[in-house]
Amino acid sequence: MSKAVKSNDPSMTISQTDTTELNFDWEADKIVVKTGSETNLLQLARRDPHIKSAYQQLLSKDYIFYMHSLGKSYFIRRALIKTIWKRTDLVQYGDTFYTVTPVAPNKVNQLAPLRLCVIFSSMPGPKEYYSPNVAERMFVQNYPSLAKHLVKNTLILRIMDLNRNFGTYYMNTENYPTFEDDVQGIILQVMADHDIDADDVVLYGGSKGGSGALYHSILGNYHAVVVDPIFSQTNYWQGDHDVHFTQGYLPEKLLATYQAALTAYPNTREKTIIGTPQVRVNYDEYLKLDSPLVHIYHVFDDHIQKHPDVSANSTIEQVTLMNQYLLSSPNLLKLQAAEDQRFMK
Repeated sequence: MSKAVKSNDPSMTISQTDTTELNFDWEADKIVVKTGSETNLLQLARRDPHIKSAYQQLLSKDYIFYMHSLGKSYFIRRALIKTIWKRTDLVQYGDTFYTVTPVAPNKVNQLAPLRLCVIFSSMPGPKEYYSPNVAERMFVQNYPSLAKHLVKNTLILRIMDLNRNFGTYYMNTENYPTFEDDVQGIILQVMADHDIDADDVVLYGGSKGGSGALYHSILGNYHAVVVDPIFSQTNYWQGDHDVHFTQGYLPEKLLATYQAALTAYPNTREKTIIGTPQVRVNYDEYLKLDSPLVHIYHVFDDHIQKHPDVSANSTIEQVTLMNQYLLSSPNLLKLQAAEDQRFMK
């Protein structure tokens, strides 16, 4: 860990905190909060409104929870998160990170263009939801076997939703106003590094990651396949829950955000939203999108009862639609036409 990082270790335990304003040194690079048990501050925040207020204050000051040990929860400034990584596969761009998974030897095809699938992280599962590990909360490894099911010559790019507690759907916030530029920059950098054309790129994500993938496909004019993206945060904000820690940082309804982007950014490439009227919370919102380039692929399955079920019961549809976009690339068609001519001689 960098020796230049300043820390602050308050003597009081968080259970004694019942004031609305915490007395921390907000100039410190690190803040350590004593909980006095193996239960971390994020877990306590879910149970106690005073502790949740304290946790939200830390997030509002742009600190990120990254470790819990010996009865203490550790926070670090978002801009300094690189100082705590032990992983060697993470590449930094701006204020976030990404990984690139190369094409496996048995998936290389010299007669096809190099392709790119960009994966946007969803919300963590129940076991990781309260994890002090930043990557487990903001860099969920959705669909780990996806590369095996996509057409050959496809690189996998994963981008971290590094903001606040679970991320902010890869959208700008007051504390991170360049997030969208960073995400777009990462995609362009990887495309340039590997000489990949935009026609050979597809963005993918589900739920929160679907929100980010759809939004950035509009900002950058890319194909996208997204699964029941969050368009309404009303359920997550009911009462004082704010379970995604986005209240006050993102709009409650995101339809206007997407529609404004579709108006502001020229788009020629189609995007597909996988959804179902069986789960209407987000479906009723994205059904209102006004664009000939955004299509709704309806899934009907009696196993679908709630929002997470949509992704779990549409994996074949997801892969099929992504492959359709990659196989419709003009670059592939040109290569195939050239091969046809070669074999006709």
